[in-house]
Amino acid sequence: PLAANQQILGPMVTNPQQQDAKTIGDLVPAGKRAMSVTFTEHNTVGGLIAPGDYVDVIGVFNKNTLGKDQSIILLQDVQVLAVAQATSPDQLQRPASPTPTGTPTTVRPTPTPLPVAPAQTRTLTLAVDPDAAERLALAEDNGDLRYLVRPNNERTQRDVPAADLSTLISPIQVAAGQIIATEISPSNTKVGDTIDVKITVKNTSDKTLQSEGPEPGFTYVQGQTYFTQQFASDPGKWRVGIGTASLDSTELPYRWGLGGDLAPGATTTVTGHIKVTQDFKATNFWAALVNEPSTVVQTGVGMTLVTSMPDNLAVVAVDAANVRSSPSIAASVIDQVKYGTELQIIGQSADWFKIKLPDSREGWVAAGWIVTAGTP
Repeated sequence: PLAANQQILGPMVTNPQQQDAKTIGDLVPAGKRAMSVTFTEHNTVGGLIAPGDYVDVIGVFNKNTLGKDQSIILLQDVQVLAVAQATSPDQLQRPASPTPTGTPTTVRPTPTPLPVAPAQTRTLTLAVDPDAAERLALAEDNGDLRYLVRPNNERTQRDVPAADLSTLISPIQVAAGQIIATEISPSNTKVGDTIDVKITVKNTSDKTLQSEGPEPGFTYVQGQTYFTQQFASDPGKWRVGIGTASLDSTELPYRWGLGGDLAPGATTTVTGHIKVTQDFKATNFWAALVNEPSTVVQTGVGMTLVTSMPDNLAVVAVDAANVRSSPSIAASVIDQVKYGTELQIIGQSADWFKIKLPDSREGWVAAGWIVTAGTP
């Protein structure tokens, strides 16, 4: 209880409608790991990075480490989970307002300040792949890291060559072409279906972009590549391609020409198709622009999660799905299955699927927690 005239402090006030606080583990996307790295205002855009931003990470190394002074973009499009202990922008400390002194002055409206990293804090927590975490740890111990804030909603990645002292006075090369739109569909397929690709490219240079085959509309069969189909790279020519995460050993195995040479400032839309012949788990597909034979000008565009599964198979699409004893939210939970777990479907009742667990037990899972071959 409060005493009469007692001052009410912030820690004494609670919001009964506020949800329980999450741990950092709840914020980590599936397949990623949370890793903290050091920072200063100097290497983090003046300390203005906030939770929810996406950054590129540059490593700067001296000649004693790599044989020459060099800077390299190590990672691109990395999510910032936390700045110090703040996991949202509104938790960051803001600069204290100065105490008014002397003669009052006219108050002018000022723009809303950006979130500012706490002065006493020197860590960023990033969401990275496990293999990227290894590289990042090694780079931090053997060099200096810089963090570049990306524009909101820009998820593309570029192939940027490393810079060294000999390139400082060289002109920066601007990409001659750019992917401006991508569509990869459908996201759920089965054997016999076709994945359709639509990629729009713009010539951003003052020179014509020459191209080669195959022509737009060409259909690859899953497992084929541009090389096996006799469309070997012609140096200097331009093509679009589709890459997959761990599904193909060849980089950008599916490539298509632009349908002819592309004039300066012009745009063209390239279509292509991939015939599905085998089941595969949820896999990221993305578009890329290639200046043959090996210069990937742009990659990671239009990242789309695609799944090919038989009709009687489902994959858990949430962090953890409850398996219940009957098709009801009131039924007891007999197990939990993690993201990416494959489940055999043996029945259905309205919005519930009867499934068989890996240990052969049977239970029910809500339709919203899984992805099936028929999921739109």
